[in-house]
Amino acid sequence: MPTVRRGRPGWGLSVLVCLALLGPVRPGLGIMITEVMYHPPGVSAAQEDEALEFIELYNNRAVSEELGKWAFTNGIDYVFEPNTLLGPRQHLVIARDPNAVKTAYGINNVVGPYSGRLDNKGERLELSNANGGLVISFRYGTTSPWPVSPDGTGHSLVLARLGGDPEEADSWSASARIGGTPGGPEPAQAAGPTQPSTLTLQQMLRVYLDH
Repeated sequence: MPTVRRGRPGWGLSVLVCLALLGPVRPGLGIMITEVMYHPPGVSAAQEDEALEFIELYNNRAVSEELGKWAFTNGIDYVFEPNTLLGPRQHLVIARDPNAVKTAYGINNVVGPYSGRLDNKGERLELSNANGGLVISFRYGTTSPWPVSPDGTGHSLVLARLGGDPEEADSWSASARIGGTPGGPEPAQAAGPTQPSTLTLQQMLRVYLDH
């Protein structure tokens, strides 16, 4: 009777135990887009103030991130100047008109200007690092199930769940304040990052045994 080889279960189990001891398996949380003002209000419903458009970045890591030569390559066009440093747990605003945003909100952590404009009907935003690697890519929406009040009523679109998938509408909400809170924390956001689900040792063993 032929021998049936079933691999090396001892080795596989050892790997799973090591993974469990090293800690839960979860995606890294680093640079993220946390606020988008794509349709700021204007003097009338038909005339918005495009100068107050902005995108906010947040560094959710415990170390600073060098953003020099990083670039927005979809949605807007902007290349970060060399030596642009985003500190740990800090925000940075990229504005269509930096001076207008600084004046309107009384903040200084603003860079720009970027070219192009944010689409009031929704579009894909992409941010690449200095080597051209894609860091962030998601498409925001302006109709349900996405929050609708950011579409011209004065609210911004904020990432309410810092650990959430930005492609998912339920990761976002309208800003608590008219105008949003560029350059700082948003009251509508969770107090701390929402941790992604983790794999326990029992779950990893079940996956292993199933295969």
